[in-house]
Amino acid sequence: MNSTYYSNNSNFINSIVSSNVPLCAGLGIFCSALYNKRLVAAYFATVGNFIIIPFILFLIFTKVKDGFFKYFTLNLIIVCATSAIAALIIDAINIAKLFISITESKLHLSDIKKWARFYIKLGSIWFHALTLYAVIICYLPYVKPLLYSKKFSNKSQKLYYAVLHTSVLIWSTSVTYLFTESIYRMPYFLTHIILFISLFIAALIGSIKISRYKPLGVNSIRIEKTQQKRLYSFILYSYSIEIITLPMFDANDCYYHHYDFCA
Repeated sequence: MNSTYYSNNSNFINSIVSSNVPLCAGLGIFCSALYNKRLVAAYFATVGNFIIIPFILFLIFTKVKDGFFKYFTLNLIIVCATSAIAALIIDAINIAKLFISITESKLHLSDIKKWARFYIKLGSIWFHALTLYAVIICYLPYVKPLLYSKKFSNKSQKLYYAVLHTSVLIWSTSVTYLFTESIYRMPYFLTHIILFISLFIAALIGSIKISRYKPLGVNSIRIEKTQQKRLYSFILYSYSIEIITLPMFDANDCYYHHYDFCA
């Protein structure tokens, strides 16, 4: 977004006021702009997330017994929930600006929406990184059993998640800033592509490795079945959540880029 949008130049402010007459002024809920397909997609994505996220939390606290799985979900839900809140804020601002004039006193809404959009982009990278980490940890016992037993088995994950969150925040904030300021967009797209491909490959290789794994002894078979169930659950869980959250990131992003009168 052009930085001059936020300048205090009075001529620029006047041009905004005169050229941005509210599209839905006096039309109420019958305004056709309210039902643009991209805006409607954003509505459904946002509402859907506020329905699904509490449902997932309910399942985690009442049905899930696996401590690692539960801990991962709680970390992931933080990202999904805050991103959903950011999307809701942007939806509310966009709808409001269909009915009210943009004046100098309301320019702070543009700053709020800018930061909310920034967080949604950041959150999409954050989500992918957390999911990739979880799939790798589930796959690790089959390729590096000693490392898994020493570093991860029956040990707290707090330090690992703290390092992961910090690293992802630093990187995603950097590439998202470059993207939103139109300085250099390639790192943002490459980050998404690399994370998605890595997640797909890790899940695929893990599935193949487990299907060919032949444990020895009764206890080994029981442990192997538990680990197998965990990995398959993560694979299904990862991609199902991605399908759920992707419309929120995509629908909102498409709408906000095509309708600059709301900016």
